[in-house]
Amino acid sequence: MLVMIAKFYQKRPNGPLSLAELASLIGDEASEIELLTALERDSGSWWSHIEQLETAQNSPPATRKTVNSENIIAVSTELGPDRSAQALRRTLKAMKQFTDNLEAQHGEW
Repeated sequence: MLVMIAKFYQKRPNGPLSLAELASLIGDEASEIELLTALERDSGSWWSHIEQLETAQNSPPATRKTVNSENIIAVSTELGPDRSAQALRRTLKAMKQFTDNLEAQHGEW
């Protein structure tokens, strides 16, 4: 998506960009940068969900103790991003809507 935005501004990025790299390429005042920055700050946004998934994917799994009847105290769930099909569909739908809006906006020019 970041590469697509750079191309809308007729910039030639060298591979995947971060939001900061995109901002330096097209300018901090670009509407897309403002929208993505707002999404980045919103912990419930699709952007944040993608970042959480990426962080969890890149983190090594935690070492766990062997559980047996003598050392089990309580059952806990592993913290991390929601990987349910419903959450992933919701994120995908929001990303698609954002992309469709960008294409419509830039297609008018």
